[in-house]
Amino acid sequence: MAHQLFAEANALHQEVEQAVEEGRAEERLLPLLVKLADISPAGSDPWAYAVRQLAERTVGNDPWRASILARRLVDHRTDDDGGWALLGLAQSLLGYHRYAVQAYQRAVRLAPSNPWYAHNLGHLLDVALDLPERAAPLLARALAELRSWSRMTKIDLGRAVNEVAASYAHALLRCGDVTAARTAMRDVMRRPALPEHHELYSQILRAEDKLIEAAPATSTQRRRVKRSHKIE
Repeated sequence: MAHQLFAEANALHQEVEQAVEEGRAEERLLPLLVKLADISPAGSDPWAYAVRQLAERTVGNDPWRASILARRLVDHRTDDDGGWALLGLAQSLLGYHRYAVQAYQRAVRLAPSNPWYAHNLGHLLDVALDLPERAAPLLARALAELRSWSRMTKIDLGRAVNEVAASYAHALLRCGDVTAARTAMRDVMRRPALPEHHELYSQILRAEDKLIEAAPATSTQRRRVKRSHKIE
């Protein structure tokens, strides 16, 4: 009986993976994932795949359920970086930011080259926990990793780089490193930028003007620096 269930789980696992690859509609895919999780031994590869997929597909509209699924996943497979990242995302959506940070820290330790884990952790540290000094190195790492990727990837790499660069600039600005923040935003502003990117860049320029006004410089030097606020 156990052998038969194992064979059935493996066959269904292959079917579900193909359905995911084909982009099958959610209403047809979700029952298959639930069935795969039910018939597979807890902790097995088919079970982990099903639970991870279910958590990923429900986190946006039901973060509580996604959190429970992700917690079950990492309880059985403590080295599942995707499970820890999903737990972090679900907890952040629920407003439990410290728990989310702990989950993302586990994900980053398991997969240090994943730019999304480093970005999400850094963004939480900066915005939710008011720790921009701890956030900035993580966001710098995420940005460097993304910039090393080939443009042949399936994601919109330019948009991804813009988002991470903006998060990095935000943390740098809050750390008081206005010049580095402006440098980080320079490439973002050369591309079609979102309204929030324009607002952040304006904040950086205003902070830079305040530093200039506070510095012991001649009025001619101040005018020259202000004129240099165009995007180079």
